[in-house]
Amino acid sequence: MKSEQRKDRAVVAGVALMVLATLSASGADAALKAVATGYAAPQILFIAALMSMGLTLLANGRGGFDRVSRTGAPWAMALRALATVLAAIGFYNAFVRLPFSEVFLFIGIMPLLAAALSGPILGEKVGLRVWAILGLGLLGMGFLFAHGTTPDLAGHAFALLGAFAGTLSVVLSRHIGRHQTHSLAQVFLPQSAMAVVMGLWLPFEWQTMGGADFALVALYALLVFAGRWIMVIVARLIPTWLSLQILNLQFVWMVILGYVVFHEATGLNVVVGAGLILLAGGMLARDEFRKTARIGAAEGWKAGLRDGLAQVRSATTAQKI
Repeated sequence: MKSEQRKDRAVVAGVALMVLATLSASGADAALKAVATGYAAPQILFIAALMSMGLTLLANGRGGFDRVSRTGAPWAMALRALATVLAAIGFYNAFVRLPFSEVFLFIGIMPLLAAALSGPILGEKVGLRVWAILGLGLLGMGFLFAHGTTPDLAGHAFALLGAFAGTLSVVLSRHIGRHQTHSLAQVFLPQSAMAVVMGLWLPFEWQTMGGADFALVALYALLVFAGRWIMVIVARLIPTWLSLQILNLQFVWMVILGYVVFHEATGLNVVVGAGLILLAGGMLARDEFRKTARIGAAEGWKAGLRDGLAQVRSATTAQKI
C-alpha cells in the first residue's frame, strides 16, 4: 500500500515538474528563434553549451567534479550525448526554415515515438488505450495545422531529425536513471559533447555578436539548462511517453508567445487543436493515477507534495558509488 502511494505521489510530482518544464522549454525556443536567423548553429549552440556546463558546475556546488562527469551507463550516456547534439542541430535548423508554430507539428509526434521506443529500450509495455490517447494528441496537432504547412522539405527533414533524436535522448535518460547516475551528469556530459562538436565547427561560422543577441543566447542557455535538468528528474518519476505528451502543453505557451512576440495569427483550429492536446495529456495523467492506490484528495495532495519533493530530491542526488 505504501509503495503504491509513493508511486502515486511520484506521478503528482512528475506531472507538476513537467508543466514547469513546458514553460522553460517554450521560453528557450522563443529566445532561440529570436536570435537564430542571424547566426549559424555552431556559434549559438557552442556558447549555450559552455554556459550550461558552467551552470551545471554552479548547481553542483561543492559536490565534486566526479559527480557530474561519471555515469553508471557509459554507452547509453554516449548515445544520449550524440542524440542531444543531433536534436539540437535538427531543431535549430528547423526553427530557421519553418514558421515558429509549424515545428511543433513534429514535436507533437514525440510521445508516439517515445511509446514506440520505450518497449525495446526500457521494457515498458504500452497498452492500446495509451496508443489511442496518444493518437488523440496527434490529431490535436493536426488541427493546429489545418491550413497546411510550408513546402520546405529540408526544414521538415531537420524537424523530424530533431523529434526522433530528442525522443531518443529522453528515453535514454530514463534508462540511465536506473543506473543511479547523478541527474546533473545527464546535463553536463551531453552539453560537453555539444561544446566539442560545435567548437570544431565554430571557426568556419563565427560572427561578431552584439550585447542584445548575447543576452538572448544567455537566456536560452539558462532556460535549456533548467528544462533539461527538470526532464532528467522527471524521467525517474513518470513514463517517457507521458512526460512528452505533457510537454506538448508548451504549444499553448508558444501560441501566446507567437502572437505576442512574433505577431503570428491564430484561428479556431488552434483552439480546437490545443484543447485536444490538453485533453490527451490529462487523460494519460489520470490513467497513471488510477494505476496506483487511491488516497484522500486533500490529504493525498498534501502528502503527495511532501513525498513528491522527497522523491525529487532523491532523483536529483542519486549517484552510482
